[in-house]
Amino acid sequence: MNGILYSSDRIDTSSINAIKPDIKSYTVQSINDNLYIINRSYSKDTGFVYTYLLDYDYIFKDLISLQKQMLTYIFLVGIISLLLGIIYSKTVTKPLETLCVMMQDVQENDFKLKERQNKYPLKSEIGYLYHEFEDLVRRIDNLVNDQLLSQIILIETKYKVLQSQINPHFLYNTLDSINWLAQMHQETEIAKMVKSLAHIMRNSIDTNNQLTTVKDEINLLNHYIYIQQIRYEDRLDYNYLVSPRYESLLIPKMIIQPLLENAIQYALEPTEDVCHINLIVKTIDQKIIISVKDNGIGVHKDTIDDILSFKVKPKGNGIGLKNIIERLSLLYNDDYIFTFESQIGIGTEVKIQIPIDERMV
Repeated sequence: MNGILYSSDRIDTSSINAIKPDIKSYTVQSINDNLYIINRSYSKDTGFVYTYLLDYDYIFKDLISLQKQMLTYIFLVGIISLLLGIIYSKTVTKPLETLCVMMQDVQENDFKLKERQNKYPLKSEIGYLYHEFEDLVRRIDNLVNDQLLSQIILIETKYKVLQSQINPHFLYNTLDSINWLAQMHQETEIAKMVKSLAHIMRNSIDTNNQLTTVKDEINLLNHYIYIQQIRYEDRLDYNYLVSPRYESLLIPKMIIQPLLENAIQYALEPTEDVCHINLIVKTIDQKIIISVKDNGIGVHKDTIDDILSFKVKPKGNGIGLKNIIERLSLLYNDDYIFTFESQIGIGTEVKIQIPIDERMV
């Protein structure tokens, strides 16, 4: 006998009769297009077989609703994450692509970074990378320009030297002939003067070495001063203080002679008084100090500024301070000091400080 002990409106007798008879415990069965959870159990006390039918949709409707909501949320989160990923990737890859283009431009010798603007903050990794790369390119650009400028100056100097050697060689040979002629006529003073001039000429046309020892430079200066003392007689008082232990140090060739020449032109010639010119070469803290000091009329501050800015041209055919500073810059980069100090009525002192290289000792 079959009967219904309790039923909701969703379950009718036809649903009970449609249950498969072989169900022993728990199963899920579709009955009349509805899905049911069926549980069958046997009572020993009464001998009844109890069958429980539960509407599957009714039980799991909240779970299914929650599941649908979760799937919707997951889908929306996935879409948002995808969009954010695309946006973030563009913020990272776009700057890197731009940086790669800049690197390709640099590879093709295009260093015009000032036309580009770094829009990324320095605190960010991309901004820091941009900043470091642009700094590196600017350094390379400066090095390339400096090297190119040095090569241009070197080529121009070599050309001028080759062009100027034609007459000096002829002049040197002529001076040598005059020297021998003066000695034949026992004109000792003229012979010495011509010999000193020939020594200076021979040294000036020797362009094989940019450096010379302090001893050789002093020897050249002695020949130069001898010629000037013939001209100015007792009005020129020249003294030098150089320790023998410094004579082997190497200094730029013809770096002191222009300083003495300037002292004679600007300190001795304007007056009739005796001009004292003192040369000192010494070392302090692995630096060579060259000082040329005179007791001339002095130079105004405005004139000193014009001299150091190369607005004042050297008198006659003198080398001038510009040539000295340019040569110091080429040889030592920024590792040198050039000072020009003067007081009206007291005199002028010019100092050059250059590093001592162990290979120069």
